[in-house]
Amino acid sequence: MRQIHVYKPPTGIAVFEVKHDRAVTFIDLMLIGAHLAKNIDPKKYAKQYSVVYSTLNGLGFKLDDFNLKEEFIIKYRGRVILCSAFLEEKAIIKTMVFTSLSPGILQKLAKKLMQVGWKQKTLIELKPATSVHA
Repeated sequence: MRQIHVYKPPTGIAVFEVKHDRAVTFIDLMLIGAHLAKNIDPKKYAKQYSVVYSTLNGLGFKLDDFNLKEEFIIKYRGRVILCSAFLEEKAIIKTMVFTSLSPGILQKLAKKLMQVGWKQKTLIELKPATSVHA
């Protein structure tokens, strides 16, 4: 049987300044109710990641300046959220980018992350373009 992959565009992008090591970052995510989705391969969402990176680079975020980038998937309130951790040379996560595929979930996630001390740089809600027919 042949599998058909349907592209689902991102509905939101949030960027946070973290400045923690990996362990502390994952503890913070667990404290707010998010957990790592180990059974989902981030490579499955390569198109969504490329859209996010090009959008953020177009907005002036210098993501290319980082030497290391780690992509993984978390689940928050039953929703899939794509994550990108941009690391400094000493394995310190400096910036985290969250991408949602479900509308409205990033606002809830951002509120919880700010309560545990993360600094929000931006939150963008994306809406698909609709065509109007006369």
